[in-house]
Amino acid sequence: MAPLHHATANQKKHYIEGAYTCLKNEGFIAFGEVENASKLSVFLDQFVNEHTYTSHHGEYPETSFMQVMEEAQFKEVTSNRLNCNWIFDSQTQMLDYMTQLFELKPIQEKLFLKAL
Repeated sequence: MAPLHHATANQKKHYIEGAYTCLKNEGFIAFGEVENASKLSVFLDQFVNEHTYTSHHGEYPETSFMQVMEEAQFKEVTSNRLNCNWIFDSQTQMLDYMTQLFELKPIQEKLFLKAL
């Protein structure tokens, strides 16, 4: 699953149109994405952006994302907000995972935990 917030508006449009052409009749597609202006989007665009080797600035889906899907001929387009809790065996496991996921530079554990 690739987060669409890394794509430009035009890339999202082409992705959605392409997805529509690949689906079987009565097929469906689901997206899990960071909510615009959420605590998570702020964490990514501020903390991760400052501490990663590659930078981070997301273009998070807004209401217009639903319109793009309808323009691509999707039917019954709905949006739901679901909680998605990440569960780890330990704090160390969580920090290791997130450091690799976001390609973070070496950072003090205390600073990382404060940002979370």
